[in-house]
Amino acid sequence: MNKDFRLISVNIHRICEGLSVLEHIAVHALGHRYSGQSLREIRLSVQAIERYIGVARLLRARVQHPEQEYVVASDTTVWGIVRTQVAVVTESLRALETFVAMYRPSICKDIEELRYSMYGIERDLLERTAHYWLHRYVEEGVVYPVCDSVEDVLFCIDRGAKMVQLRDAASTKRVVYEKAVSVCRYIRDERLGIGNIAPVLFFLANYPKLAERLPVAGVHLHAPTYRLKKVREIVGSNKIIGTSNTSIAMLDTAITQGSDYVGYGPIRFADDSDVVELTRIAKHVDVPLVAFGAIDTVTASRVYESGVDTVMVDGAVRSFFT
Repeated sequence: MNKDFRLISVNIHRICEGLSVLEHIAVHALGHRYSGQSLREIRLSVQAIERYIGVARLLRARVQHPEQEYVVASDTTVWGIVRTQVAVVTESLRALETFVAMYRPSICKDIEELRYSMYGIERDLLERTAHYWLHRYVEEGVVYPVCDSVEDVLFCIDRGAKMVQLRDAASTKRVVYEKAVSVCRYIRDERLGIGNIAPVLFFLANYPKLAERLPVAGVHLHAPTYRLKKVREIVGSNKIIGTSNTSIAMLDTAITQGSDYVGYGPIRFADDSDVVELTRIAKHVDVPLVAFGAIDTVTASRVYESGVDTVMVDGAVRSFFT
């Protein structure tokens, strides 16, 4: 049997499998039915190509269960799964185009157009995830204020903060919940209601179960008592998990267990050793890195010079947004 036909069939099945995963994510996880419909149409087009080429019937006649290579996504977030599955689909479409060119060159252009359409769909889906905006904001070098009062949170949001955190260790869980609800309502009604496209990422500190119940971007663990796998089971795949860490060993553990971004500190600026260490860490980690500690509007510049793009500030937060 011509092995090209087997390769064509394997890639078609990989494409359809990946498209099915993406379609379910688009509709059920991200609520983007338009992209879901587009993915379905692409999948139907690929199935039509399979019928046109005619290899499926040939393979079924010779082999009942042809071997297929499926990429099992190890990602634990919707953002990661979308990127992985789009890569699977586009790579398989490119391979399909290569082999089809030998036997049905007239439809190569159609396959190429399907591949190009995937990039637009990927962008549309990723922009609906908090993780996409996390990476974008960190690359921009935003200031990330940590506040214990609703008033400070809203002050920072009104003056351009793109990432904010509510951390209230003194109040009861009920009071923290009520504070978080009021911030969520404000972001929804006052910010998005006037056409603000770029979302404000609102994080709740140390309460994964509350974060799961609320439309927050994610949860930040200042003193992790949960295993991160358990936290992921609580908050789900479309929320961000951040952690505070005080050593490289803690950073490595947090990243291995699935922390979407890692904080490192406290930075005290007593001498240059903190900044030297921060420079080394910035080169060491491969997830968004946030520095925290004795950081103010003056010392922040030294943090940026170390290669860290984002600073987390929990004192005099208003001074950064005046």
